[in-house]
Amino acid sequence: MRHIHYVHGFAASARSTKAARFSERLKPAGVEVRCLDYNEPDFATLTVSRMIAQLEADRGTLPPGPVALIGSSLGGFAAVHAAERRVAELGRID
Repeated sequence: MRHIHYVHGFAASARSTKAARFSERLKPAGVEVRCLDYNEPDFATLTVSRMIAQLEADRGTLPPGPVALIGSSLGGFAAVHAAERRVAELGRID
């Protein structure tokens, strides 16, 4: 199974229409779309660094292999920075 992390934007959620649409469209192709609720544990304390930490922690639960990142708005910003951290760590994006 291939994996995609959809990183939702500010004031959106893991249950957004966009997240559901990605999931329903990609599931028949054998792609699991993972969308964490980055508003947890509390929307008032939402930061990009927390979003990246949540994304990295969840990625660590997946089997080895490539994971695609898709982000919307603030989620796109967080996804780019998460990918950049991966390059700094591994010297590449996998």
